[in-house]
Amino acid sequence: MSSIGRQGAPPPAGTVAVLFSSEAGRYTSLFPRLNDLWMPDGTEKTFWWEERTVALNNAVEAMLKGSSYWIWFISEAHGFDGDILGKLLSRNEAIMSPIVVENYEPFSPKAWTDIDESGTVRTLTLDQVIGPASLIEVRGSSVIGTLVRRAVFEAMERPWFKVVNDVSADIYFNEKARNLGFSAFIDTTSRMSTMSAASVIPNHKGGRWELDVQVGDDISFSQPLRHR
Repeated sequence: MSSIGRQGAPPPAGTVAVLFSSEAGRYTSLFPRLNDLWMPDGTEKTFWWEERTVALNNAVEAMLKGSSYWIWFISEAHGFDGDILGKLLSRNEAIMSPIVVENYEPFSPKAWTDIDESGTVRTLTLDQVIGPASLIEVRGSSVIGTLVRRAVFEAMERPWFKVVNDVSADIYFNEKARNLGFSAFIDTTSRMSTMSAASVIPNHKGGRWELDVQVGDDISFSQPLRHR
């Protein structure tokens, strides 16, 4: 992993920006995943407990005051493998995201292929993802999970993230970057899980207890209850 980079050179150090929300107490697997996350030597982690847009801007501000070459945004509501940064860095693009889907039906990818004048996006569908090792150019994607080079933010005027007329901070950032000539990509080899609330209902079937688990209206399964 340490050889990932341009022409086999060691990858440059960056910043892992960890954003927390009101759901921080619900999802507890983030810190073990962060401990297992491979990072280039010299990379630092920063932690932000502010409102999302404020946290994004402050994270970038802090990153630019240092020497980080890139920044990767992550939140407590997602899961990821320990090699995800290596995969994203190996693509050598200015804006690179993994595949990550919404936690509600129809569980669409958090990326879009087009946008109209009102700010409404045309969502990327999983059927459009040809892989498993392809690179897809998109109009934009969720900032969470995205690796962004320092040069993108240096080219922009502040604020880098802003909600305008109900258009999200993610769209705002991606459109500013696009207008400056930066393209956004999805790496289909890099995938993040999305935490989701599920209904867990005890049910007695055939002389034993089972748990009926339901996520949304269309995804459900039964799990035999194991007594320890």
